[in-house]
Amino acid sequence: MAIALRLAMRQWKARPLRPVLCSLAIAAAVALIISVGAAFDSLMYSMRSSIGQMLGVAEIHIRPTQRRTGAVIPAEMIAGLEKRPEIEMVSGRIRNFSVLTKGEEHRWFDTMGIDPVQDEQLRPKLMASGVPLSGKPDEIMIDATVAELMQLHLGEAAEFSTDGGECREVRVVGIIKRPTIELLSKPMVFVPIKSLAADLKVSLEFSTADVKLRGVEDIDGYVKKLQKELGATMQVDAGLGSKARLGDETKTIQMGLSLLSVISGICAALIIGTTLSVGVQERVRQFGQLRCIGASRKQLAMLLAADAFLLLMAGMVVGMLLGVVLSLVVVKMLPQFFIGYKISGLSLLMGLLNGCLSTVAGSLIPMWQVMRVTPMAAVTNSGQRAGAGGVRRAAMIGLVCIGAQLLLWFLVPSREVRFQAYLYVGLPMIFVGYTLLGPGVLVLLERVGAPVLGTLLGVKPALLRSAWSRTPWRAGAMIAALMIGVALLVAVRGRGESIMKSWVFPTRFPDIFAYSVTAITPKRVEAMRGKYPQVTEVTSLAAFPVAMPNGVFDVGKMMAKSSTTFVAIDPGAFSTMLELDFVQGDPKTAVAQLARGGHIFVAREFQVARNLGVGDKIAFTGSDGKPVQFTIAAVVTANGVDMVKSYFDMRSAFADQSVSSVLGSIADAQKHFKLRDVNLMLMNIDAGGHSPEAMKAFRDDLSRDGVQSASSVEMKTSLRDLIWKIVDTMSLIAVGALAVASLGVANMVIASVHARRYEFGVLRAIGAGRWQLIRLVLAEVTLISVVAGVLGALAGLHFTYMGTRVDRLLIGFPTEFLDTDPAGRWVAALIYLGLGAAVTTALAWAAAIIPAVRGAYAAQRALLAGGRG
Repeated sequence: MAIALRLAMRQWKARPLRPVLCSLAIAAAVALIISVGAAFDSLMYSMRSSIGQMLGVAEIHIRPTQRRTGAVIPAEMIAGLEKRPEIEMVSGRIRNFSVLTKGEEHRWFDTMGIDPVQDEQLRPKLMASGVPLSGKPDEIMIDATVAELMQLHLGEAAEFSTDGGECREVRVVGIIKRPTIELLSKPMVFVPIKSLAADLKVSLEFSTADVKLRGVEDIDGYVKKLQKELGATMQVDAGLGSKARLGDETKTIQMGLSLLSVISGICAALIIGTTLSVGVQERVRQFGQLRCIGASRKQLAMLLAADAFLLLMAGMVVGMLLGVVLSLVVVKMLPQFFIGYKISGLSLLMGLLNGCLSTVAGSLIPMWQVMRVTPMAAVTNSGQRAGAGGVRRAAMIGLVCIGAQLLLWFLVPSREVRFQAYLYVGLPMIFVGYTLLGPGVLVLLERVGAPVLGTLLGVKPALLRSAWSRTPWRAGAMIAALMIGVALLVAVRGRGESIMKSWVFPTRFPDIFAYSVTAITPKRVEAMRGKYPQVTEVTSLAAFPVAMPNGVFDVGKMMAKSSTTFVAIDPGAFSTMLELDFVQGDPKTAVAQLARGGHIFVAREFQVARNLGVGDKIAFTGSDGKPVQFTIAAVVTANGVDMVKSYFDMRSAFADQSVSSVLGSIADAQKHFKLRDVNLMLMNIDAGGHSPEAMKAFRDDLSRDGVQSASSVEMKTSLRDLIWKIVDTMSLIAVGALAVASLGVANMVIASVHARRYEFGVLRAIGAGRWQLIRLVLAEVTLISVVAGVLGALAGLHFTYMGTRVDRLLIGFPTEFLDTDPAGRWVAALIYLGLGAAVTTALAWAAAIIPAVRGAYAAQRALLAGGRG
């Protein structure tokens, strides 16, 4: 191997630019995986740190099954758990509301009563300043949002009340950092649990309980056992410390990372293989001479392996550095998602392993080529023209891959098998299929492309007649290099557009969504009408999770625990204030049935997931643990309902994997689920209150009355901005892949110019100008880049379409492909195809211009001295 390495190093020293560019292709694959992996690690670290304050790090969490309905965990149950030898610690919490007053400023906040010692061990908090509670009754701890709203600083005093009447003085001893993802938490005040119970004048009854185990290895098994013992009125969940719900939530991201590894590895392998293959063709005589003096096929293969090894080492070092830098940039750009930077050994290992596998895979065909070289053929030929049969076979295989992926999806009956087959087989088949189509499509378009491009760029079409069919595989590598970035870019942007188009903002939508920390009673609604004359309409509602006797899905363990949100409404007022699109059912009849009781409206995604419609019956688990049966009165779409519960209670998205929503009456919620407090309101205000100043003043007044609010414009803007910010961040990866792919194009152009130096010399000798040669190279690159852009965009659109199928399969949400309107769908698809072609052409020209100029401006004598290639 030492001799092979020395020969490889001499070869690369003689022509350093090409191996540098090829190493950068490996670096791109490595960097892509490491950067995404590091961003994923940083996100998980940030989520664990921030969400740990809400979900904790205990092995087990216990909560009443029907939360937000007044259900509690009795103190006797906590005492019984503490006596068990396998339980090391149990820490209960009381959740309520309180009013803080400082001077003339007073606001209602969510308040949590905690055990100062145990809670800090099980739900550690990220302190901005100060210290945690010590247990003294006059201490409170607030989060940074409360501190900002109340202008409270460390050590300052304030008045604390649980009913807005009787107050006592408290002192701020600690301020908790603002949540990394601000939508995940409401402003919160923490007080010692005994003090809060005394203020409320109640015995200790808990809202939640965290359990720390000792010596229990099978935590999930113990959770099932404890759930059976405590009964259906309590919900027992594994905490973040075991296999954990958060771990389940991250499986999708991990699978996406694996998919990205496969795709980027394929791209890098194609670039590496083509670069080495070009090197084999150029060095046929050299290999033949080595065979003549006794070199074996194995030794020639070792020489090529040494070339690949040098490329790999350089690419891995650069890729690691580039990946870390890129991930640092992503973390820096999104401080609202990342609390710090982390990178795991697994992410580094996946990146390096991807580089190794792509290099090995890319080296196999060139090794096979060099081992087939015979001494006689080597000394008489410098290379062989590619046959058309191989190009046609590759195109046929590509079409088969694309067709097989679609058949695999639509013909497999099992949801579980269909999803897994798509993830691990279908996705790679899509990319491989479109990649293999590249050379065939290029050769097919040669007859049309030669005269068109010749006319546009001022090059005689005769010079372009065999420009692409002469080296289809080299051109195919350029196509593959450019395709991956375009495919990722179109897939990411297309998915974002599909989601936004499918999630249509309702035309009839309340001006204000409001959340109250205290119960909204009919008397309070009337009082608010009197206090705020600008309010023209108001209605109340509540949203809480309800359990179902059986899981909605059986696609993977991550979907095993699924629940549905029961949105309790006043049927008459609600249907006039918020737009409901009736997919099934008569609106008038359905509203009357909902008011009568025993009926519900189900969301469209619920219908898609369970295949249930009007007249079908479905059961939920009531507050007594027994099933309660409802009849479906209508299938509706109510995007505003999902938006309000997501905007005001994002924590539930992590605590409850809520699949979809059902609408029922407040009366049914109080009867069957013991709903106690209604905390959400919808308001319309008169036209005079729509100005930004009036809206701000009105919302400030609501905040002082313990009502958090958001205007419809604010909600629409913030949620759309959040989605597009995520899309833009993911697009950076695609843009980075495109930028590095342009280096692969430069590599191929260098190889092409070098192989054709004699041809360029002859053209110069018979009168061709330097700029004509440059235009000749750019014309060849243009058709290649257009094919790459179109095929890459088609692959991205294919990924986007399959994403809509996955949405229906996994969550029942019927996202539309690009647009809900068929004409708009075609327009969007054509825009993406044109965008793909334009982006790849611009990058290809930028990458090709320098090699083309260098070749055209080389001395005519040097070009002719290169001999026939």
